[in-house]
Amino acid sequence: MTSKVYINSLAFIAISLNLVYAYLHLSQYLGTSNLESKEILLSFAVLDLSWVAILLWFLRDIYARRMILILYTLPLVGLSLVHSLHDLLMHKISIVNALENIMFALAFSSIFILGYFKITPKTKGNMHVM
Repeated sequence: MTSKVYINSLAFIAISLNLVYAYLHLSQYLGTSNLESKEILLSFAVLDLSWVAILLWFLRDIYARRMILILYTLPLVGLSLVHSLHDLLMHKISIVNALENIMFALAFSSIFILGYFKITPKTKGNMHVM
């Protein structure tokens, strides 16, 4: 698989996931009357749509913006860790489930980190070569 196909596939998956989460958050937003919940759900939806915009921007110049792939992993792993620990402490999940969530986030993040290294440009003079 070429680097370009890998990166485009990776971006497509990430954009699709963020669009699905934005849709889910917006549908929950419309289905609740609790104002505090509405505020949180709307913030989540906007955050997901922001990641879509950032990833589309990334695709316009993958060489110059490849650091986006690393930045995308930080909240993914961090929030997975915080969410899993919170649910574990609140006795909503077992330690096995918490570890599964964290391992999934780490595995998914490793795909993005691999993408970062796959698109590190080889230079020939002032030109990027893929």
